[in-house]
Amino acid sequence: FPISIPSFEVSGRNGGYTIFFSWLDESNGSMLAKAIPHMLLLDSFPGATVRMFGYSDVWWSLSTEAQFYIVLALCTVLLRTRFGRGVLLVLVLAYLGSYFYLESQNLSPQLWVNLFGRGPAFLIGVGAAWFYESFGVQIREWCSRRGVARGGGGDIVLAALVLALGYLLREVVFMGVHPAEWLWHAWHVYESLLWASIMVVTLVVPLRLGALLTNRVTGTIGILSYSLYLFHFPVLFEILRRCRVALPEAFQGWTATSFATVLACLVLALGISALTYLLIERPVLRRKARIAD
Repeated sequence: FPISIPSFEVSGRNGGYTIFFSWLDESNGSMLAKAIPHMLLLDSFPGATVRMFGYSDVWWSLSTEAQFYIVLALCTVLLRTRFGRGVLLVLVLAYLGSYFYLESQNLSPQLWVNLFGRGPAFLIGVGAAWFYESFGVQIREWCSRRGVARGGGGDIVLAALVLALGYLLREVVFMGVHPAEWLWHAWHVYESLLWASIMVVTLVVPLRLGALLTNRVTGTIGILSYSLYLFHFPVLFEILRRCRVALPEAFQGWTATSFATVLACLVLALGISALTYLLIERPVLRRKARIAD
């Protein structure tokens, strides 16, 4: 049956925000025709794609990632010479100035779902990788000689970082994800700093809980993580929507039934992610390795 799915946008108004509801009718037009612009990675261009709620809400990251690859390749050209490095530094500083200025203007969230909006996270990730490659071995050796670090100090630091991340995400949830995207987009910068710090601490500091963080299970989930990110939302959306219609009382908030259903959805999404990795991602990675050789 044709279904109408609620979606909403948030606009800033005098320091506050107003939520406008609209409806996306999936019966209008071919779903495949709507998907083609997304497949061409046009999500970052306003008006180039139509929202396919439940499916496309995570696809924006694909086009943003492709933009990162292009810019990263151009950066390697500039890094070859001293003059190029100077030009790159000026460009980065100009970008950061523009980002934080525009971030204070309460612009539409659609303007941030691209390389410009996620650029700080990209730079933080590059910085974390450079820090690890440059100082990771030395810091690991220094920490291994310190009883405080070996005795649980690293675990305390890691726990503090995770708690800080949880507090930040709690504030975003209290504000609402869409209002936060409109009124406080810089929260992604703080989130990226915390995630980068968590990754660096996990890699360079000896942890008594290391076996719980680094093992075959977490390694497998890490390999499948991007596919899981792409599939978890549509799986949850489709199954929970039908369950709420069939068993409305059992899906009013968190109940034993709703909790078990969510877990089953995540297991299903993990299974789908494993299939796409085996049938699509791994063969492409093998061809990439042959090209690199």
